[in-house]
Amino acid sequence: MSKNAIPDDIHNILGFVIDGRPMSTVEYDKLIKYFAKRRENALREEYGDNIPPSLANPPLGPPVDPKVKAAQVRKLFIETRQLHFGLFFCERVTKQKSF
Repeated sequence: MSKNAIPDDIHNILGFVIDGRPMSTVEYDKLIKYFAKRRENALREEYGDNIPPSLANPPLGPPVDPKVKAAQVRKLFIETRQLHFGLFFCERVTKQKSF
């Protein structure tokens, strides 16, 4: 197998992606690990031992703005509180109707 040859299991999983077939968590994890390793090797080839700190760790998702995150948490808290109040209110109305 050459240095850049794609392992059979990764090749098969990429076929799943291309075909739009559902994949298991293990298959996603294999792809993520495979591409993370390829990324690491490419960084070493490009920068040697002088990899810029901003590139050292692979991105795990979109950058999170702390203000956006705080707003999302507040929204979830309000929705949860409204849900609990709604359930409590419905429960009280049901009990009152049964008397």
